[in-house]
Amino acid sequence: MKDPIIQDLLDKVEELYFHPRNVENLKKWVRQPKRALDNKWRHLPETVDFSRVPVPIVVNMEPSLRSEVFDYSVRDYFHNPQSYLEYYLKHEIFHFSEIVDDVPLLRHIPAYCTAYFEATLCGAEIVYLDDHDAILPDKPHMAELSEVELMPLADFNRGPSMTYAKKLYEYVLDQVQGREFTVAFPEWLRNPFGVATWLYGEDRLLEAIESDPRGVHRLIRYATDCRKEWTGQRRVFLGEEDYVTAPMYSDSVRDDTMGPDVYEEFVYPYELEVAELHGGIYYWHSCGDTSKLLESIGRLPIQVFHVGPWTSVQKAAEVFGSKGTALEFAIQKHGDYGPTLRPAQDDVFRASPEDVESKLRDILSHVVAGGVSACFVDAGPLHRASYRGGQTAVGDVASDVQAVQQWVRTARGVLERTDAMAG
Repeated sequence: MKDPIIQDLLDKVEELYFHPRNVENLKKWVRQPKRALDNKWRHLPETVDFSRVPVPIVVNMEPSLRSEVFDYSVRDYFHNPQSYLEYYLKHEIFHFSEIVDDVPLLRHIPAYCTAYFEATLCGAEIVYLDDHDAILPDKPHMAELSEVELMPLADFNRGPSMTYAKKLYEYVLDQVQGREFTVAFPEWLRNPFGVATWLYGEDRLLEAIESDPRGVHRLIRYATDCRKEWTGQRRVFLGEEDYVTAPMYSDSVRDDTMGPDVYEEFVYPYELEVAELHGGIYYWHSCGDTSKLLESIGRLPIQVFHVGPWTSVQKAAEVFGSKGTALEFAIQKHGDYGPTLRPAQDDVFRASPEDVESKLRDILSHVVAGGVSACFVDAGPLHRASYRGGQTAVGDVASDVQAVQQWVRTARGVLERTDAMAG
């Protein structure tokens, strides 16, 4: 049965799809095959001359902030298909109408099942929250590395997570039936090393690299095989003949957790194996500082690279500019991956117009110097005040939204002036 609330929201999306500003926004991005990703804008920007054409602006709000704006439970969002679709559509309409960045409204709906979806596919339990995306429990799924020998591969056709993923996908398909919408089934997003840290614990896995490197390799091999098996079953389920380029979410890959030698041995070969299966990596992501690892990461065939808010913009532009890789420059620093104390220019909620201009001029100067031909600026990741740390003075949701809107207006004023390219 079609839900009247959902149908009204779909009507609004269809109406806004043909809005002149949306038509212009669509031209700024390369059209993609059906992708699910993570409810955020991770698209491939068009290649342009940034001395003549402004760099696109993107705002990505995290579940904690979205749930505060729309007053819903994130736990329910990830357990109730009607809630998921209603609030996903409300966010998309709000984003286009109120944030006014360069993100187009699409007639496409991704099915997404939390940041730790892959952990559940490997048998782990996760903790659902009302005001934040799901998290891992304190106790790791595995007590010993040797347990991997007894663990079955992730199975697309078994388990409660897969039962719900299919239910969500079918619900969305039913609601858009008869309309020109596409729907994407959840994808495997996390890199093999990241899944291994989820199953065994990040600190314990990093310690085991020294004490039991063979055991670590066996666990990462298991995570790689799980991904390959599951994505192959997904392709059969959807009736797709070919793989599309792979997402590679690699937040566990950071300068504070590993050096280039560890990355080269325990991460790169497995990420490359996935890339070879899919014909490349569509989007490589780590929120952490990857400055010292960029040369190694740059050997992967990546279409869009996430320059995390702690990563050297200059180094990323130098490494990837000549490769034709598009860059996503994240602005918002947050406490999970670095010190809580940070300058206002690295905080969307505290930045003055002068801070915004200084930050963007710095990014743009390196874009030009590095020969970057495709990029965008992401005012994110944006959490609600209670998850941002102690420095941010703004706290209520209305003020948060106003701060984001002001940041976008200021950023647009800077980016539309070609003199900003001078740095």
